[in-house]
Amino acid sequence: MSRIRDIANLFSANTDAATDAEVTAAISSHNTSANGHVKRGNAASRPGSPTTGDVYANTETGYFEIYNGATYGWEQVGAIASTPTSVVATNQGSGRAYNNGQASVAFSAGTVAGRSYTAISSPGGYTATGSSSPLTITGLQSGTGYTYTVTSTNNYGTSSASSASSSVTATTIPQAPTIGTATAGSQSATLTFTAGNDGGSPITNYKYSTDNSTYTAFNPAQTSSPLTISGLTDGTTYSFYLKAVNANGDSAASAISNSVVPASGSYEQIATVSVGSGGQSYIEFTSIPQNYALLEVRMVGRCAASGAGPSAVALSLNSDTTATNYWYGKQESTDGGTGGAATGQTGLVATSVNANNPGLVNNSGLNSNMFSTHIYKLYEYANSSKNTTVQYYFGYEQGADTILNSKTGFGFMVWKNTNAVNTLRLTASGGNWSQYSHAALYGLKAS
Repeated sequence: MSRIRDIANLFSANTDAATDAEVTAAISSHNTSANGHVKRGNAASRPGSPTTGDVYANTETGYFEIYNGATYGWEQVGAIASTPTSVVATNQGSGRAYNNGQASVAFSAGTVAGRSYTAISSPGGYTATGSSSPLTITGLQSGTGYTYTVTSTNNYGTSSASSASSSVTATTIPQAPTIGTATAGSQSATLTFTAGNDGGSPITNYKYSTDNSTYTAFNPAQTSSPLTISGLTDGTTYSFYLKAVNANGDSAASAISNSVVPASGSYEQIATVSVGSGGQSYIEFTSIPQNYALLEVRMVGRCAASGAGPSAVALSLNSDTTATNYWYGKQESTDGGTGGAATGQTGLVATSVNANNPGLVNNSGLNSNMFSTHIYKLYEYANSSKNTTVQYYFGYEQGADTILNSKTGFGFMVWKNTNAVNTLRLTASGGNWSQYSHAALYGLKAS
């Protein structure tokens, strides 16, 4: 107020103090936060350029607020942080190492803001803390479903936990496979393995390497043991590493396999059957791969039946046990007892009614320690337009000098059916196969 103005002039009948320009200007300049005055209004009307320590009455929340600098902003005075709401978790599996899953936990802050927020998983109690949404939790176990809650903390305390999110499965890359055995083929190799955990996401393929540096994915994809590796060079030594693949990436590498040398026309083992102490009525190979030039069964067998003579061996393809569906011819040679002369048939003998004798096996009643040997070769077994031809060899010794001592034979058999062979069964007509009988199925790779 100008010094030349006096009190009388200010309060004269002609002067209104409420509207006097100098009076209102003086009041406005004094009514500031610096002079201890508090403004009020909704959250949007807070001062645009506050100074630490400024106070504001928020008519929207009903709390006094104090500005605590750029880090914390406007904070309610005397109020514990509100419980967060709307918690949503999202799996983040891409590229994550096995058993180190990751989730992003988003939420909405409550009315009274927190200085920090903490998300916690169930199960496991894995946590993450930060100043805002979302929070990232790591270290989750692969293939495990988790729910998440969030709390809010300010300088007056910590809120109660939010409602839990929906369950989300943590996914990662797969666990490394366990290497098995590599077997050489013609310009190829087969590799057995045991799959590890899929990391919560299905395994879609495998990759192999010969140097644990450059990996090649199988094309088309292969997901079960054994794996077939093609395009190799015959005569070259190879060993292999293996990785599993899922939507999140490649697993760690397996250990290195044994060394193999591919060669044209070589056999590789497909499956084996060993008879245990309880014996079994037949020896069978199922789900036979269709990519070999021929199959070969190599077997040593012992029949549990008692009696004075050998048992016939029936070879059934695709569970076809009808004798008239087979045709075979054979030649057998018999060696007499001690000092006896060898005898035998002079040529192949063919029959169309009894297909249950492509080989003989000694009965354990004659001598429990004697085994027979058998080899069966199946040609055109995967050809669906030709009959399957079987070439076979067998031999056994009965182990007693007073009767015929041994017998060997060879021959062929034709299955009068054009279906591809996917199951092969050997049955001894005299009884079960007894303990220690063993058979192995091999495949011959095409040159």
